[in-house]
Amino acid sequence: MNNKIYKYCLLQYRHSQFLGEVLNIGVLVYYPSFQRLVFLKPEKLLRLKFAYPNIQEKTIKIYFKAFEDRIKNLNVQPELFSNFDSDDAFKKFIFKEFLPEDSSALQFGDIKKAIQFIDDLTTIENQLYHLYFSAFEHTLNNYNRLDETHLLNKYKSLIKSLDSSVYNKENKRLFIDYEISPKEGETFKFDIGWKNGSLNLVKPVSFDVQRNETIQNKAYKFYGQFLDLEDYATDKNIRFDLLIAKPKKKDLFKTFDNAISLLSKPKKVKLIEESDLESYSQKTVAALNLFEN
Repeated sequence: MNNKIYKYCLLQYRHSQFLGEVLNIGVLVYYPSFQRLVFLKPEKLLRLKFAYPNIQEKTIKIYFKAFEDRIKNLNVQPELFSNFDSDDAFKKFIFKEFLPEDSSALQFGDIKKAIQFIDDLTTIENQLYHLYFSAFEHTLNNYNRLDETHLLNKYKSLIKSLDSSVYNKENKRLFIDYEISPKEGETFKFDIGWKNGSLNLVKPVSFDVQRNETIQNKAYKFYGQFLDLEDYATDKNIRFDLLIAKPKKKDLFKTFDNAISLLSKPKKVKLIEESDLESYSQKTVAALNLFEN
């Protein structure tokens, strides 16, 4: 087996065998290169409850806990995974160790394969989570989420409310959809740029999410990106201004604090949290007003 291929199998809720209605509510993942099993599940079953109000949510959560406990025991016995070269063997293993193949509502689907493009399994699992479970994060209060678009629009609105005349393409200190190309074939796009001595390039980064892993992955992604751009920014007199939205969930605050600490390390990065957005907008407008026709 190619060790850079991993396998996974979707746990599905089949409300009606006759109608063929299916919702994905779990993912069982096997990494051959690590001889490791992982079970992913949505944090909440709101989407399933909205679709089928009478589901036995407590029973499903008991299954989830049983799967996680079983995986802990199996992962200390890697010799049990030696014959997983065959998809059929892996499927039989799932039927034996987790759920039998029958006509009940909970069933594992077909085996899927994907390239293990990185040894950081958290990144892979985060992508699988969002691929299959992002819909479970939509709640009735989701319109309150401050994502990148809302954060950027709030910044633009503040600029226009302070001085509507400065936000236009004729202003030579203002740059919209500004791109930099530090290396051939490598381009980075920023929503807004403005000059005040240095060129300040603005990018919104929202940590108003549902999971610790999402915050961690975003933080490391941008930390690496701006660390790589440090020499280029010094040479071109550029500063990167990140508009930051913090999470609403209190249990994510510690991870968010760690993310902010990490993003503060690149020398050419300035962090502007939502609470400071108004004063930052005032500085932007003051700089844009320095241009004289």
